[in-house]
Amino acid sequence: MKSIGDILNENGSKITLKARYCTIYHPVRIELGLKVTEYVLCDGISKLSNRPGYEWCLESRENLGAYIGISLSTTKRHIATLIEKELLERNGADQLRATVKWYEAVEFYREKTGLR
Repeated sequence: MKSIGDILNENGSKITLKARYCTIYHPVRIELGLKVTEYVLCDGISKLSNRPGYEWCLESRENLGAYIGISLSTTKRHIATLIEKELLERNGADQLRATVKWYEAVEFYREKTGLR
């Protein structure tokens, strides 16, 4: 399976798809028992797996961690924690996506509070 970084745009150069921002709802983070970096990682995977045509994050663990400034081993530990907390799920190709539990916690918080 190709990484998102292997896909070429119209002029033949590689495209880069990264989660460009993260709004941390600290009450949600605390309620879910997450470290800031766990929250940011899960949010990034959520954004990268929420697109038309393919609902799994194709980015490598190395790139996900490097982009937010954590090591590969920390990235893997965080992913294991997020899977254990049922905030991420993995498919047979070892790709990741956020679960309904994540969306309910984050999106329902936004709706409840009127935040955008």
